[in-house]
Amino acid sequence: MRKKILSLIFIVIIFSNYIFSQNNAKYLENRYIPATIIFKVKPEYNQYCKLNKIEIKEIESILKSINVKSLYKKFPSISAPKSKYNQYGQVLIDLSTIYELEYSSDLSMNKVLFYFNSLEIIEYAQAHFLPELLEVPDDNYNVSNQYYLENIMAYQAWDISKGDTNIIIGIIDTGVDIDHEDLIDNIKYNYNDPINGIDDDNDGFTDNFRGWDLGENDNNPQSNANHHGVGVSGIAAATTNNSTGISGVSYNCKFLPVKISDEEGNLTMSYEGIVYAAEHGCNIINCSWGGTNKNPYGQDIVNYATYNKNCLVVAACGNNGDESVFYPASFENVISVAATDVNDIKWTGSNYGIYIDISAPGSNIYLTKNDNSYGSGWGTSYASPIISGSAAIIKSFYPQLTALQIGELLKVSTDIIDTITENISYSEKLGSGRINLYKALTNSFKPSVKFNDVDIIYQNDYLLPNDTIIITGTFNNYLSQVSNTTISLSCESPNIEFINNSFYIDTLKELETITNKNNPFIIKILPEILFNEKISINIYSSPINYLYNQFVDFIANKTYINFETSQIQTTVTSNGRIGYNDFYNNEGVGFIYKDKGNFLYEAGIIVGNSTENVVSCIKGDNDFTIISKINKINDSLYYDFHYQSIFDDSLAEDNEMNINIILDTYAWDDEENSNFVIINYKIINKNNYDIENLFTGIFADWDIIDANRNKIDFDEEHNLSYTYSNLSDIFYTGIKLLSNTPVKHYAIDNIQGGNGGVDITNGFSTEEKYFVLTNNRHNAGGLFDGNDVADVLSTGPISIAVGDTVEIGFVLIAAENLYNLKQAGENAQNKYKQITSCNKNLKPDIIENDINIFPNPTNESINITCNNLDFKDFAITLYNIEGNIVSLINNITYRYSKHIVINCTNLPKGIYFIKLEIDNKSYNKKIVVIH
Repeated sequence: MRKKILSLIFIVIIFSNYIFSQNNAKYLENRYIPATIIFKVKPEYNQYCKLNKIEIKEIESILKSINVKSLYKKFPSISAPKSKYNQYGQVLIDLSTIYELEYSSDLSMNKVLFYFNSLEIIEYAQAHFLPELLEVPDDNYNVSNQYYLENIMAYQAWDISKGDTNIIIGIIDTGVDIDHEDLIDNIKYNYNDPINGIDDDNDGFTDNFRGWDLGENDNNPQSNANHHGVGVSGIAAATTNNSTGISGVSYNCKFLPVKISDEEGNLTMSYEGIVYAAEHGCNIINCSWGGTNKNPYGQDIVNYATYNKNCLVVAACGNNGDESVFYPASFENVISVAATDVNDIKWTGSNYGIYIDISAPGSNIYLTKNDNSYGSGWGTSYASPIISGSAAIIKSFYPQLTALQIGELLKVSTDIIDTITENISYSEKLGSGRINLYKALTNSFKPSVKFNDVDIIYQNDYLLPNDTIIITGTFNNYLSQVSNTTISLSCESPNIEFINNSFYIDTLKELETITNKNNPFIIKILPEILFNEKISINIYSSPINYLYNQFVDFIANKTYINFETSQIQTTVTSNGRIGYNDFYNNEGVGFIYKDKGNFLYEAGIIVGNSTENVVSCIKGDNDFTIISKINKINDSLYYDFHYQSIFDDSLAEDNEMNINIILDTYAWDDEENSNFVIINYKIINKNNYDIENLFTGIFADWDIIDANRNKIDFDEEHNLSYTYSNLSDIFYTGIKLLSNTPVKHYAIDNIQGGNGGVDITNGFSTEEKYFVLTNNRHNAGGLFDGNDVADVLSTGPISIAVGDTVEIGFVLIAAENLYNLKQAGENAQNKYKQITSCNKNLKPDIIENDINIFPNPTNESINITCNNLDFKDFAITLYNIEGNIVSLINNITYRYSKHIVINCTNLPKGIYFIKLEIDNKSYNKKIVVIH
């Protein structure tokens, strides 16, 4: 498999921070505008994208179902680029198909995003997030000088360049004090559009003479609810050498105030502000705000400013005091700025980490305040404009440099601060060092190499133990010539091995590129790899300082598998979830029937025996610890697909029932049986007492065509619950109980109030989960049009004795009508009988004639009996799931000649295969070890 990475920093869960758990606020890391989303139609469908409508059937269908209040292009005055690449070979960004949508549907935002992102014609859809300002203000503290100007050697730099009035810094913030004595003269005024009530320059903004207020959509960028932008503006571009107040780092350069906050101070137009600045002549764009949401819309905007408009974007890295990753700072093509104090020690509150590019003073910064005043503040908010002001000076002195070259020049000219005693623990996590503006203007250009357009190539989508990874890409040199340089890889994880971790560059001139496709980096995943282990590969150069903070990240040993029959595509997991491995619908494919779309939003197991003891893996809960991750088992001719995982409920804490669950998933590829998937649970009682009154069920939030028009019904004769769309009788989905145990069914109206039933729109409590497991409600969707629904099919009450196991089977089905759904259910019932009959005949695990293995699963030892067999020679070999031999020295006891005991107490939990060689014949059997 080949995975294309457009940015250097590869994060597999690309939407994990902006698609949040449905109706669970604890997953929402940043604030957002309710019932409002931003989405981008793929540019190839541009001809269908009108100003306030999209003439594409699939989108029109969704819009109709969610009660649209407004739909409009985000950037109506921006046309699609006329060419694919800029002069440097970088892909130009098309913003002309990005829309903002406000709706009034009762559907959760997650559902709406889910629908849009499931369409092939949609590039991305996300919430409209509200980032936060990154300051720690203290208005009562004053200092008599600006120490940071000395630290960065600004005075010496100004002897070389005092900046150019034609160079403009866009301050994307909460506005400015437009009459401040130290700011009024350095605002970039638009004399082509004076304040006269007419849009003289025809840019779509009437009277934008001194910037614009995007947050309140007027021509007055005066700060009101929050004065953060006043201080940021002064640090970057206060009037210098005017015997007043403070000196802006950029000296003569101008700044354009772009207010992005609304009347309450919320940053409602943050990324839109970047576009405004890029479109209105800014060379440098400062963003002293951010959030934890990595989203494609933000990266699109940054790339547009960088590639289409040649703007350098600079951003604060965050004030959490830890390695939290903030955006836009951590997007590709953004200079991420950490904060230091007067002694170049990391400021206590500043974030740090591998994604930081550079540091600048951010502690006790003297700055402009509202109402013509001055004060001090702390934060990466105030470190960022120091970098922005410095970048403006460099652009003035080296006007031929591109935006990315200016950023690289800043990074290669810093003073090293990692060696300061207090910073040693942050080594390589404060960027290339603390900015030195004088060095940037005077030192001969050093090489600066970045590894771009990275390809990660591997055969197994899940990067399993012993898999090999090939990494290729393009090395871009942004500054002076590179000679005799070796690029190398390193990694802190002990669970990978480098086969080839170096690439030699003989010569690479300024703005030249070279690829390593003929000599790629090669990495091997070792057997000790952890579940879902994030591997961060550091890329560095020798000689040093030619390449900074370059990382490639990927996830290895994933705990889920996507598979498909001739009719169904779905995902099996190691944690009890069905269709998706995570709560953000990133890891998995759902439940797709005949390529007609995904019909499943979420599904998983619920088990409980009282209102206090319920464990599950749905609706934001994850009570299960993986014992043995999902693996494909090739062990029978009765089915085409067999996957198995083992987990327990040890994460449930107060609700723990102390059970192990072996999950077997079966599917077939022939036409008659390929539209269903059997889910079989073996639940093992690990307690020293019997479990009574146990109920086990599958929760499934089906969404067929339009979730607002779904209904649920129940067929008591066949123990089959089914969901269908009221718009059409073409598609049905269902859950059927296959095991011979009592059935319960509860249909949920997934709308506010629950339509008289359980209301899960405000959460799903333990009591509510137990209620739906143990009660009947056979219909949902109302009497007429239908609505969003969810289904629970369960079985119980069941008792499990100490150490005993109960087996429970369900089947998930999709079909084109109810008749075919029922027929598939009958077919599944026959297949289940065949499977359980096969398993039953093997108990107590008869391998051949009188060769028995028991107990299986085990938490102590395995007994192998060979009664009634007459043999001379035998040998035993044990393999783990990866096929590696497990040592059995001191583990085997021979009780008598034909009874062997293998002690399993020292074996890790998981699946093993035992091979018996008896008189030149081999017998193989799977065993399961649980503790």
